[in-house]
Amino acid sequence: MEKRVTVCEWLCDTIEANLDFFEHRGTAAPEDVIQRTLHSTKCTAWVAISKNGILGPYWFEDENERPRTVNTERYVENKF
Repeated sequence: MEKRVTVCEWLCDTIEANLDFFEHRGTAAPEDVIQRTLHSTKCTAWVAISKNGILGPYWFEDENERPRTVNTERYVENKF
């Protein structure tokens, strides 16, 4: 958790200091997708940050509101 907070604070400071920060990032979608379970499933969300703003969060849950792991199929089936 501490590392996540540190990265978020760094990103906020960096964007504030350099409004063109996202102009220097890639514009193409990644060609490779790596999927692996990092932690036990408790809450599964997807968020993107770009020069155009924040997209999301999107929650991946089943019909009983239980978290679902984000994988390619579930990502594509979610109508963003």
